[in-house]
Formats: sequence, structure tokens, C-alpha cells
Amino acid sequence: MQELTEQEHNELMECEFVVKGICNEGPYITPGKLVEIEYDIGITIIDKEDHTNYLYCLLGPTVCKNDGINTPDGLYDTLFQGVIQDIKNGVIDLTSKESGNDSTAFTDFCAFNR
Repeated sequence: MQELTEQEHNELMECEFVVKGICNEGPYITPGKLVEIEYDIGITIIDKEDHTNYLYCLLGPTVCKNDGINTPDGLYDTLFQGVIQDIKNGVIDLTSKESGNDSTAFTDFCAFNR
């Protein structure tokens, strides 16, 4: 996998999408905002209306390596590409077991936190 081109990055940053998930209060659907996406560092998505509400975080290989986290070969590429496709499709479904998008988001955990 290669870094995103500047054009690909800019297009993703402009995409409108929602995030579907489940929390203690039950199911939710909320507009998402891509904070940043870089292959080596990861992906951070927050609630578009509440920037303190982190919805999805995927740590990249550089961050994982620095934190001593080992991931199976190919797993990160699959997840990274899957999230890109979900953003382009307009929905990130954190309730879908098939999506692989079950990263719990915490401010301290996210590669790009505000």
C-alpha cells in the first residue's frame, strides 16, 4: 500500500458520511468528520457536530511499531482500504461484523487527536 496522493487525501477530507454504531444509550447514526488520514499514522474520525466525540480510530503501522503493537501481515492494509471505501460510500457501519470496523475510539488512543 502506498500513501494517498494529495488529490485522494483532499477528496476524502471533503466527503460527507455518517457513522452507525451502538453505545450505552443504544444504536446511533451521526454525521462523521475525518480529522486526518495518513497511511503510516492512521485514521481518526470524530462526530461532525461534537468534535470531542471520537467515533473511530485506526492506528497506522508507524504508530503501532512505536507502541510495540504487532498486527498480522495485510490486516492494516485491508482495514485502511475498507475505511476509505466506507467513507466514499457515505457510511461507516461500526455495527457490522463483516466491516472489521470495530476500533473503539478514545482521545488518548487516536493517532490524530484534538
